[in-house]
Amino acid sequence: MKFSAATTLAALLGAASAGSKSDDRTFAVLRFNNKQLVKTRVDPIINPGKPATHVHGVMGGSNFGMSATGETLSQSKCTNAMINGDNSAYWFPSLYFQDPKTKEFEAVDVFYVNVYYFFDGTDDEIKAFPKGLQIFSGNSSARVAPSSGGKENLEPADGPIQPVQWTCPRSNYNPPSYPANSDGTTAGIVDPNNDGSGVGFPDQNCDGYASPLRADVHMPSCYNPKAALTDYESMAWPSNKGASNSRRKNCPAGWIHVPHMFFEVYWDTPKFASRWTPGQGSQPFVLSNGDATGYSLHADFIAAWDETVLQQIIDNCNAGSSGMDKCPGLLKGLNTNKDCTISSPVDEVVDGLMSKLPGNNLLTSFGAVVGGGSSSGSGSGSGSGSVASPSGSSASSAATAASAKPSAIQPSASKPATSGYVSQEEVPKTSAVVSSELPIQVAPEKASTKAAETSAAVAVPTTNAVAPKPSASGCSRKTRTVYKTVTVTSPAEESKAAATPAGSTDNYKARRHVHEHEHLHRHRSNRNRTPRHGCGDQRQYIRTAGKMSLYHEAADILSASSDHGGSLKSRVFGKKGLKSPPAQVYALALETCKWSAILKEVIEAADILRHERKLTPLLALLLVHDFLLAKKGIALPQSHGLRTTIERHKARLTSELTRARLRRKMSSLELLRADVNANADPEGRHPRWIRVNVLKSTVEDQLETTFKGYERALSIEAVTQATGKAIFIDTHIPFLLAASPGTDVTKTQAYLKGEIILQDKASCFPAYLLDPHSEDGDVIDSCAAPGNKTTHLAAIAKSHEPEQGAQKQTIFAFERDSKRAQTLEKMVRIAGSRGMTKIGPGQDFLDIDPTSDTYKDVGALLLDPSCSGSGIVGRDSMPELHLPEVPGPPGSKNAKGKPSKQDDRKRKRDEKEEPGAVMVDDDGNTVEVQSEQELQKRLDALAGFQLTLLLHAMTFPGAKKITYSTCSIHAEENEGVVIKALASKVAKERGWTILPRQKQVLGMREWPVRGLPEAAEGDETVAEACIRTYKGDGHGVMGFFVAAFAREEPVDGDGPYLRDDEGRIVRDMAGMPVLKSTGKPVVLETANMSATEEEKSSAEESEDASDEGSGEDEWNGFE
Repeated sequence: MKFSAATTLAALLGAASAGSKSDDRTFAVLRFNNKQLVKTRVDPIINPGKPATHVHGVMGGSNFGMSATGETLSQSKCTNAMINGDNSAYWFPSLYFQDPKTKEFEAVDVFYVNVYYFFDGTDDEIKAFPKGLQIFSGNSSARVAPSSGGKENLEPADGPIQPVQWTCPRSNYNPPSYPANSDGTTAGIVDPNNDGSGVGFPDQNCDGYASPLRADVHMPSCYNPKAALTDYESMAWPSNKGASNSRRKNCPAGWIHVPHMFFEVYWDTPKFASRWTPGQGSQPFVLSNGDATGYSLHADFIAAWDETVLQQIIDNCNAGSSGMDKCPGLLKGLNTNKDCTISSPVDEVVDGLMSKLPGNNLLTSFGAVVGGGSSSGSGSGSGSGSVASPSGSSASSAATAASAKPSAIQPSASKPATSGYVSQEEVPKTSAVVSSELPIQVAPEKASTKAAETSAAVAVPTTNAVAPKPSASGCSRKTRTVYKTVTVTSPAEESKAAATPAGSTDNYKARRHVHEHEHLHRHRSNRNRTPRHGCGDQRQYIRTAGKMSLYHEAADILSASSDHGGSLKSRVFGKKGLKSPPAQVYALALETCKWSAILKEVIEAADILRHERKLTPLLALLLVHDFLLAKKGIALPQSHGLRTTIERHKARLTSELTRARLRRKMSSLELLRADVNANADPEGRHPRWIRVNVLKSTVEDQLETTFKGYERALSIEAVTQATGKAIFIDTHIPFLLAASPGTDVTKTQAYLKGEIILQDKASCFPAYLLDPHSEDGDVIDSCAAPGNKTTHLAAIAKSHEPEQGAQKQTIFAFERDSKRAQTLEKMVRIAGSRGMTKIGPGQDFLDIDPTSDTYKDVGALLLDPSCSGSGIVGRDSMPELHLPEVPGPPGSKNAKGKPSKQDDRKRKRDEKEEPGAVMVDDDGNTVEVQSEQELQKRLDALAGFQLTLLLHAMTFPGAKKITYSTCSIHAEENEGVVIKALASKVAKERGWTILPRQKQVLGMREWPVRGLPEAAEGDETVAEACIRTYKGDGHGVMGFFVAAFAREEPVDGDGPYLRDDEGRIVRDMAGMPVLKSTGKPVVLETANMSATEEEKSSAEESEDASDEGSGEDEWNGFE
């Protein structure tokens, strides 16, 4: 299959390994799940076992701490990296804003962080990081510009390495981001090749679209295996000197080439744009180490990857900017935990307003060099924060320090350019120029005693936080009570209610008591009440109560325990006694879940739960969703207490939504909405796959009728990105169409008549790979419900019939569950294949005797047994819900965000525990697996059942073809079962082998995603014969696996037909095979149904169409 050149996923699964010898750089961006893991004054590389000198932002595994190692990180309970298997730690200095007027410091929030994994063109083999490898890049002591100026340099042969820059995207560069002709002594220097980048802080606002100030740090990628993993200074930079061509970069001989990482840290600097004046030669941002120049930018890394997971990515992935989460074959899948954070090991204030930087770091500006820098101690934690020269009392002696590191400046074959440390090559002769707004102090050299060093490091300022001043009157702010029951009051009573103290315990308990009772009791009570004066008539009261029920009923469904089971739709439409229309409750609940991650940010940033103490997190989500996103706003009367509770925070809520939108690089709410829908809806990122049922129609007919107004797309990417209706004819599976996401055909006549069938592309693979012809005899579908594959088999068999007709083939469809068998029966009838399908309702395929005369002509079997459903997790499960944190009241001990006892009770009721692995059964019900041990136990049990089914199929005497498939990504259920089956006694005795790729039907032979060699015990032939698909890999399919088995020589010799000397079947003039038993051609039967059969089928279809209803329970799901 060919892909558009514009697609960044073009080389995802190309023949050349991403990490093998190649001229071209490939890459994949590692993204993180929103939050930083922690913001803390810790650096386990430079300051192991004690607090660091300055604050860092940290991403990665939850076992990060002062003494973190690769081993301890690998045992983290969670990580905010999006790839399961990466518990590594990534950290960088935090950024602060110093108000030019008050001189106070304020933390700058991180927008987001990307870590690019570059697999550079090289003659080397790129290997996964060994666990515990430490890497550092930059120089936290630097206060002077590098001698190379503003451009970066990663090639040792071209001079000193310069791996760090600042990028400042702007709408235009007039005036420039850096002063013209700057030499770095009083301001940063622009990159001559990029107006938006340079070394040192720019002195202009970075106002580019959704791209504020960005820190850029490259990491070295050559590891010396003779050095200790903790010897970060031994890391070196690859060079094209001595490489086979200039496009390749190699590590020194004997060294290990690891991925080249590139950190991008985006800071929310636009928030401060109105508080300083650009272009005045004094910008307000400062790194946490006190650096006001920006020259000391740096980053650190400790490897804690599952090396097998990373190596698979290196060897197979070129996802580019689409993200590492789009890589094919992720062995441990994606990390969906978006709430992985830890507490800071150092108890101090690092956010908010501060009079001093954490760690008491003094400000240093251009030309100053922080003390403590040395060839062995330079790093993200080096220096005390005071100004001194690295090896003497004069800044100019930094040149001496440079000479102590010749390898960093003049690499040679024997001594490569080592470490990411950037030396101070030369300090300008001019004295340091310090802004009058940035006080600077010259301190003595680094303390000589260890005790003094420890004392200075551990010291934690106690005056950082600026406490809020009490009001002059000493009165606390009165908070309006938010009623949690359905009430209608007069304006006077509204005023009275607004004055009720938030702490009115009796009122709160009474109303909470009513809320926690069943809705029926509550609304019956409400209907018996008489409306107050000025509140309208009884009908208005009932309408109000109904609207109020909408939010409480949606909250009740979303807060129900996960053990209730079923999808959100089944929970809503299956709930009795709803006062609101079920469709309205479902829409509100579903849309709120989709937006909950963003709304959580908005609600927490607006801080409304601190002031509206009677508002639960879940109710806040529902109400804020409608307030910000529903066309008609909150569905309550304008004077209603809950509505006014939200609307009085209008300005802050709308402002925070805008910030959340910009953080996601969305220029409009419409684009954000599309992005939310695409990421929240399991089908949103995929096309709508539609199989044309050739038993009843043709692709041409459907394109001219059902899809007449659709634009013809030329690729899957074009379909998924289409803003209107688009259709694409698949290039792998015949008669398969891909429609634009969200396309609904369930009300069309073609769908209701069975002319088109909704079926995921991957689900079409088993029948197409089996490819039953008339000479293959009868066919078995062993686990047939709901019938997609059964009807597909019938369609394929019909498409292979000779024009003159053929011997009648029978499809035996088994389904041991009687209820599911009814669904199978219905679908087979609607699809028009009842005449050739025999259904065994309640029959278990394993109970069938293969030697029975009924099955003597069975030559092909399709096995799609029950599996873990890991390829389609989320299809029918409850959507993910992100609840905002409940802060304590202003001034309370819980003000930092720890829930009060009252809030804790709410959270226990509202919040769900972080889900573990999930399995999906044949009916779409989800089962949560609580531990790795339980998951493995279930997988082993499933694999055992699947193997039993496969071995049973191999015993059918006339069988020549078998396809085995699962909707799982777990190797235990896939390649593991295949390998065991091939090694079995029955396979060896009966001559079963894997159907090699080169003998597979064309579309499957050309499918690029194959099995995993490591899962196939290193057998690359078997792995290449296996077919995999991965959800989210750019092909628009769900996770799936299929393999085919073939038996060249049937047990009875050469089958029931005569063959010539070359083994070919003898046929008559009409092309029909000649039977061995009679010497005569197969008796022909008309391919069409008899009039009686056709009339019966038509009548059955009419009956089915009459009871279709809304289609909620139709056969329109994915298998």
